[in-house]
Amino acid sequence: MTMDTITIEGMGIAVQANPGKTLLESLAQAGVMVEAPCGGKGICGKCRVLLIQGSLSDGGAAGKTPLSDRELESGYRLACSAIPDGDVTVRVPDEKAEHRILSDGYVPDFQFEPSINKRLGEIWKPALDDFSSFEDLIMEATQGKEPTFQALRGFRPSVGLCTFVYDGADLIGVENGDTTGEIYGISLDIGTTTVVASLIDMSDGSELAVQSAINPQKQYGLDVLSRITYAQEHGREGLSELQRTILESFSDMTDKLCEERGIDRRCIYQVTVAANSTMLHLLLGVDPASIGTSPFSPVFTRTKEIWAADIGIELAPGAKILCLPSVSSYIGADIVAGVCVSGMAKGDWGERVLFIDIGTNGEIVLADNGRLISCSCAAGPALEGMNISFGMRAAKGAIEDIALTLDGTPARCKVIGDVRPVGICGSGILGAVREMLKVGLVRKNGRILNVKDLPSDDPRAALCCLYDGKPAVRVYRHGQDDVLITQNDVRQVQLAKGAILSGFQALLDVARIDMESLDKVLVAGQFGAHLPVESLVGCGILPRALSGKIEYLGNSSKAGAYIALLSLPCRKEMEELRKRIRYVELSVSPNYERIFAKCLAFPEQ
Repeated sequence: MTMDTITIEGMGIAVQANPGKTLLESLAQAGVMVEAPCGGKGICGKCRVLLIQGSLSDGGAAGKTPLSDRELESGYRLACSAIPDGDVTVRVPDEKAEHRILSDGYVPDFQFEPSINKRLGEIWKPALDDFSSFEDLIMEATQGKEPTFQALRGFRPSVGLCTFVYDGADLIGVENGDTTGEIYGISLDIGTTTVVASLIDMSDGSELAVQSAINPQKQYGLDVLSRITYAQEHGREGLSELQRTILESFSDMTDKLCEERGIDRRCIYQVTVAANSTMLHLLLGVDPASIGTSPFSPVFTRTKEIWAADIGIELAPGAKILCLPSVSSYIGADIVAGVCVSGMAKGDWGERVLFIDIGTNGEIVLADNGRLISCSCAAGPALEGMNISFGMRAAKGAIEDIALTLDGTPARCKVIGDVRPVGICGSGILGAVREMLKVGLVRKNGRILNVKDLPSDDPRAALCCLYDGKPAVRVYRHGQDDVLITQNDVRQVQLAKGAILSGFQALLDVARIDMESLDKVLVAGQFGAHLPVESLVGCGILPRALSGKIEYLGNSSKAGAYIALLSLPCRKEMEELRKRIRYVELSVSPNYERIFAKCLAFPEQ
């Protein structure tokens, strides 16, 4: 029996179609990634492919596709519902677009004290009548230090000059010759959307190279709950797929880091990982189901040290993966790392500081003179450019900011890569809503004005149009190519803004303090770093009264992984923070629904 073939036009790739499986499933199994933010439920429309040759049957619900009639007539289909009927040729979205991923962040002063160190030694050749093992000889050379099994497994038996590798008090490696000048580690930040890895010289703390990528688990859903659901619905096999994709991505990034600096992977002895709780569970192959159901208890929150080889990562024989500690299911190691980096938890500050990491989820921590209170709010994927009609990631061709004009001319768009716009990313959609509020095209309740609401001579009418029969605003036009902001887009931003602001307000209520008493607002994360203060306050994500108190930390998660790699005291501090930070579950907080409803309103202009 011959298998049907799926050919990817322009990529030189042909893969087998699994009988009865969708394009998305067959391509994913073959390692071809197609973005599916909704987890393959057929509602986001982002996994669209163009049918070039052959036939595709629709395995989804009839009439429920988000594709327009024009797109369907042109041959577009959703990979998550299309099932090959014989050999097919398709064109898939360009996954190699240059994405802008934040890799830099504020790094505080810290005590340099890495756990990895090397010492020169010598193994003496035993006499013929001496039946000592090399293990005995190593222990003799190290004054009785017993090597770990990993050290013995990686040892190439030899005598003479050698280098002993220690992780704290543990002897994790024995290397022939003098390798004391080669001590490397990797700091790894695994976000729901992006992954950043830095190669670090652990002898002096210098950053040698950085690699970043889109998290390949995106094909199973953009948010953590979609990925948890995928793991539940597909059992152990689904969990293994999610783990495999992130491990393969990390391994590929490690290859590139080593190639760039001419370093052997076997000289990497430690990897510190900052990530949210779900990403940590998936990295280690631990079932995250309990994170997604009440009472939302993760399997683990403490620091986890495991041998890299145990999860299939090939580094030094004694290399360890160190997953930093979390607080709860939704306040993960990335936030603990950020709080540590910010210094907001130190008692000598004597300040009231709000830390917020804005992304698919908004994680918030309030420091009130030594108290640390946290919460998490589901901002949704709109702030990543998803669930937006013309949305895309922050990549080349994405509108990242807008200035609306009222004289009938096109809006002034700031575009990543200075090219013709092909869509709009998260910062762009916030900039657009900010401008629409400013010129009065969106009301406080989030409704876009219809052209019929405007006087005939109102210049704003030139920006108004209809999309699926509902009011929309055109922010870009070139020939037949439009970029519109639709009523649904504004609602998505409104929900994200309401979630973040209500979480912020709920924490202030728990602490019994008012907004004016805050001394600083620290904005962290991939998304937050690209947001001007005017967009944050113009859309009402943060109150305008705080605009002069906002500071940006950049990628504080990656910075936290970096200092944890190089400082045992910082690791200890993070473990203490895990116990100090109090988590507040908003869904059971008194009056939260009322607070959320109030926070949905856009600010007066």
